[in-house]
Amino acid sequence: IGLSGWFWEKFMTQWQDSDIYCPDLIGCGEIGDEWKPEERGLFFPLDWVRQCETLINEEINGPCVVVTQGGLAPVGVMLAHRNPTMVQKLVLCSPPTWNDMAKAIPQSELERNYNFLRSKLGELALGLLESRSAIQFFSDLFLFENSCDASWL
Repeated sequence: IGLSGWFWEKFMTQWQDSDIYCPDLIGCGEIGDEWKPEERGLFFPLDWVRQCETLINEEINGPCVVVTQGGLAPVGVMLAHRNPTMVQKLVLCSPPTWNDMAKAIPQSELERNYNFLRSKLGELALGLLESRSAIQFFSDLFLFENSCDASWL
């Protein structure tokens, strides 16, 4: 959540008089563009930073405000650090702790997590997390003042 453009649609409707860019990050876009890492590779924060740098340099062509949510905070921090004249302000919504962002995850842990997600049990767990009821529970608990609506789900 927060990696796809659709996540920001409700927010963007409140800012209709502004130029807003909301990219789908590589591997996290619209449904139907399934990203299979074993076929198309894995992406890491620096890959997403470079994608956003291209957007800023080729489309925006000027200073901007970058807003990130949750686990994308490292992408925003890295983008601002690498582009101090282009990123005028950085807004981090519910970021992880600084220690969690600054501490590298050991390769063995990355491999273990990846292998779990590719296993039958991991596919089952991911399927449950992607279910309508789980998304509604998470959204109602953390994202909305009232219940989320059908268009969100």
